Order: sequence, then structure tokens, then C-alpha cells
Amino acid sequence: MESKGDVRVIRLKVGGAFHSRLMQKARERLEAVLKDVTIHIPCCTFIPNAKAEKVSDPEEIRSLLSKQLTSPVLWVQTMAKAAEEGISVFLEIGPGRVLKGLARKSQPHFEVYACGTVQDLEKIDELIATHK
Repeated sequence: MESKGDVRVIRLKVGGAFHSRLMQKARERLEAVLKDVTIHIPCCTFIPNAKAEKVSDPEEIRSLLSKQLTSPVLWVQTMAKAAEEGISVFLEIGPGRVLKGLARKSQPHFEVYACGTVQDLEKIDELIATHK
């Protein structure tokens, strides 16, 4: 971990230049694909990490989904917004548990469940039912 003035920098081991301008071509390709995707008003809270604010407009969601590829992650602000919205239980879907650790570090009261295997995914309905 390094300190750059009043900005805290944490070096993450990742497989790509995600959330940087080096993903611009991928962003453009995603934007082209998303033009043909129907996006509905969410039935749950959607807080994209490129904005750290609750969003429900389908066109804004479309824009932000691709913007996340090249935008910095507003992690702390996103987690604070989730807490403000009363959200305290999360699923990290995919391999690894980096986000689980970062979420708990940001908001220690959060419950984060890692879903990295098919068996984990098959148990999501059961997990959700226990937290309603």
C-alpha cells in the first residue's frame, strides 16, 4: 500500500487494466452490444461503482455499465451509499474474495457471501430467503 498525498492507493493483483483508459476499446465494444439489449427499471437497488449513487433510469444504467470499464471505482462511496440505502447483505459472484474483504473493510457490519462455484450459485435462492 502506498500513500499519494491524501489519496490511498492499494495495489491489486488483477488480470487486466480494468477501470482505466486502457479499456477504452473494450468499452466501445460493450457500448455497441448494449445498444441492442433491453434494460428495464431495476426491481432492486442498483448502485454502479462509477457513480456511487442509486440509479434506476434504463438509459443511464446502459451508459454506466460501459463507463465502469474505464472509470475509477468509487468503492468507499458506493459502500457508504449501500449502507445509507439500508443494504447490508451482499453476494460476490465469481472467483476470489477480494471484494468481500474490501466491502467488510469499508463497512465492517456488512455480510458478504462469496459465490465462486456452481454449488454456491445453486444455493443463492436459499441464502436470499434467509435474509428477507
